[in-house]
Parts: sequence; structure tokens; C-alpha cells
Amino acid sequence: LRPSAKERLWGGHRLNDEFEKNINMPLVGETWECSTHPSGPSYVIGGKFDGLSLADVIRNNPQLLGTKHTGMTELPILIKFIDANKDLSIQVHPNDDYAREHENGQLGKTEMWYVLDARRDSKLIYGFNRNYDESKIRDEIKKGTLVRCLQRVPVKKDDLFFIEAGTVHAIGEGILIAEIQENSDITYR
Repeated sequence: LRPSAKERLWGGHRLNDEFEKNINMPLVGETWECSTHPSGPSYVIGGKFDGLSLADVIRNNPQLLGTKHTGMTELPILIKFIDANKDLSIQVHPNDDYAREHENGQLGKTEMWYVLDARRDSKLIYGFNRNYDESKIRDEIKKGTLVRCLQRVPVKKDDLFFIEAGTVHAIGEGILIAEIQENSDITYR
């Protein structure tokens, strides 16, 4: 598959340099490697489906998803590579129920990260550093001091993180990640 690439302010050159993506963008932050999402479709290279989007291939050949997914016309997951040359913004994703109600029926996003590589001092944000009530979090957001409530976790190559929808998180500078997520592009920053 040919991935869709996303230029990001926090992106870098590792996806081009280490994975030979040959993407003509100054700062490649993400490549959507296996995607039927309209915001970043993957395309087939070679064979009888050459040049078609993966979404079109599945839509026209739903049997490719197997009998467990009868009636589905898109993949339930999306697979990305992410190059965090700089810290990403602090974010959270909605769960499926919230997204369906507030985001025109879309899916929420739970994701899993596999750390392909990380600088020795790299950290990511993974939830809060202790239990806070809603009023405390709202107050910290208003004061611009929410970062002092966040848990920073050191990372190394081969670490694995499950980020359930609703978990505040951010990938830190110097981390290269493979991400498997629900087929969604909803992020609240």
C-alpha cells in the first residue's frame, strides 16, 4: 500500500530517511499506512487493484474482510507511523458513544502505540499524575497550568502503550511510533 502522508509542525525526516518513504514534504509527521479513512486513504500498489484506494477495494470486494465483518465496507482500524521531532500537543479522544452523538455519527478513538525508537531522554504524557476532580482540571486549564497535573513517562524502544479513549496524552520529542487506532480522525487539543 502507498500511505497518505501528513505534514505536521512537529514532524521530522525519519520516515523519509529510515523508511525510504520518498515523501516530498519538509516535515512529515505521520504516514497513514493502512487506512480506509477519507482523511488519509491508502492506495494499492501493483496487482489487479493497482491505483485504487483501499476503501474502494473493500467497498467493491467486501468478502476480503472475511465473514466476521459481513456488511462492513471499511476497516475498523487505521495504522500509522508517527515521527515526533518535537512535542505534540496535549490531546484527548472521545469514546464511540460521545463521538456518535457529537461528531455526526463518527467513531471515537482508542489507540495503541508501539515505540519503534526513542531518544534516551524521551518522555510522553500519559494521563494525570494523580486523581483530580473536574473542577481542579477546569481551573488548571483556565490558568494555563494543566501541564503540572500530567504524568510524564520515560519511553524506550519496544515499549507499548494502550491509550483508551478519554485518556489525556501526548507523544514527546524524539519518539518514533507505530500506532494502531480505531478508524477515526477526531482529536481534542
